[in-house]
Amino acid sequence: MHIPQGRLADFRKRLPLWVEAVAGEILCSSAIDTRVAYAPKGAGKYLLKGTNPVYAGWYGVNHVYQGIVHGKRSGFSRSLGPTVRKRLGIKPRRPYFTAKP
Repeated sequence: MHIPQGRLADFRKRLPLWVEAVAGEILCSSAIDTRVAYAPKGAGKYLLKGTNPVYAGWYGVNHVYQGIVHGKRSGFSRSLGPTVRKRLGIKPRRPYFTAKP
């Protein structure tokens, strides 16, 4: 997942608490790994290749049919979504779900 640089320290502090709330006590010190991803753009493109063909070009990926997905295929956390970003004054690089200029 992508965590903005300015929120990374806070995320790392809160993550163990969230995991324990859902899964119980963390027994292994290496159970949570928050390393910076190697080639995150490539990984993101790999995950997006099955997106709706209409949006594939917008994301710069070649669409590959991966079968029918029932329910939500992907999304973003409400704490990182457009409403919160707007409240924090963070401007998107491109408007959400619009054609590439």
